[in-house]
Amino acid sequence: MSRSGYYVWRCRPPSKRARENAMLTEEIAQIHARTRGAYGARRIHIELQAGGTQVGKKRVARLMKALVYAA
Repeated sequence: MSRSGYYVWRCRPPSKRARENAMLTEEIAQIHARTRGAYGARRIHIELQAGGTQVGKKRVARLMKALVYAA
């Protein structure tokens, strides 16, 4: 990798997908905390869809798994 390419990459803003994942992660964490950890990916997916957020079950599960390992 070239030096200039590295610095261009480092200064690049987060992608749209990364920004959406960050917002979804916050929503997932709020729902999970509100339900005192009783809801899993399936129920959280249903809650998000009821709130108007279109997202897949596998994406919710992946983000929840990342939350567990980040803590």
